[in-house]
Amino acid sequence: MKVLDFRNTEVLLPDFLIVGAPKSGTTSLYHYLKQHPEICLPEVKEPCFFSSYGIPESIFLKNIFPMAKEKLVTEYDEYLSLFSSFNKTGKRIIGEASTHYLFQYEETISNLKFFYKSQLSNLKIIIVLRNPIEAAYSNYQMWAMKGLEVADFEMALHEDQTRYHNQNYNIAYLHKYSYYEQVKTYLDNFENVKIYLYEELQSEPEQLVKKIFNYLGVDGSFVPDDIGIKYNISGKLRVKSLHKFLYEENTLKTFLIPVAKKIGTQKFRDRIRKKVTDANVKRVSMKSSTRQFLKKTFSSNILKTGDLIGQDLSTWLEY
Repeated sequence: MKVLDFRNTEVLLPDFLIVGAPKSGTTSLYHYLKQHPEICLPEVKEPCFFSSYGIPESIFLKNIFPMAKEKLVTEYDEYLSLFSSFNKTGKRIIGEASTHYLFQYEETISNLKFFYKSQLSNLKIIIVLRNPIEAAYSNYQMWAMKGLEVADFEMALHEDQTRYHNQNYNIAYLHKYSYYEQVKTYLDNFENVKIYLYEELQSEPEQLVKKIFNYLGVDGSFVPDDIGIKYNISGKLRVKSLHKFLYEENTLKTFLIPVAKKIGTQKFRDRIRKKVTDANVKRVSMKSSTRQFLKKTFSSNILKTGDLIGQDLSTWLEY
């Protein structure tokens, strides 16, 4: 949407934001929505601009840890450049997806009010919620899989309060997945908030995406060609060296890239890499005692969140 910013300049900012929750299918949703001919989503997912703008670097580096600073977009003009191709594409609306916006809701909402001003009421918010017991473990596994979380899950939970007070919000899993206050604050501050459940995205992705397209005011009959494919799965790596080869810079890969570019389209190559990645990830079950601890810890927050959004979330506590 067009917004008159603090410099009294007309700029383009997102019409909608996917704000979370982390490990709740937002990467898959981002890929599905990105294919729609009327929706412009930047190549960068998780720029985290609104949760980091105006915050001293020493602080936001703690907030995002262990995520790399290079993945962030903290400068205003750089953020605007993410949408610079919009007018050339013929697309109708702009979106952006950063899951820090949910658990860092205070910083995010403050910045959204600053940048959107009178247009804030036109901004649409999308939230996908997953059972926090499962989401917290999946989030932990993602960082552990990347070698960025060295503690075991139980120790990480034991350290949660310390991590939170040290402003390491990204790995303070108990705080990060306590949804009630996060969701309530969005509902209190925005007129257009839609909340969906991860279960629906998993069981009926086409129907859920259609609902979201209709909510955004674009053609609801469009079906993404990768609908149902799950992105960004977590678990334990079978072969760590294979994962490093696929996702880190190395001499052999640099040599092979020109050859690989001759094999099909970029989308085809991405799908091959995803299949190899998924096959290299082994699901590891959570300890029963840890699950019971998380059920007890999250129980009240889950039930309050369910009452808040008008959904029966008690099933999240049944297994």
